[in-house]
Amino acid sequence: VINAMLHSEMPSTKPT
Repeated sequence: VINAMLHSEMPSTKPT
């Protein structure tokens, strides 16, 4: 879930 949010916010800086 968290991953999806981060990906939506900053797809270029996806942690995982």
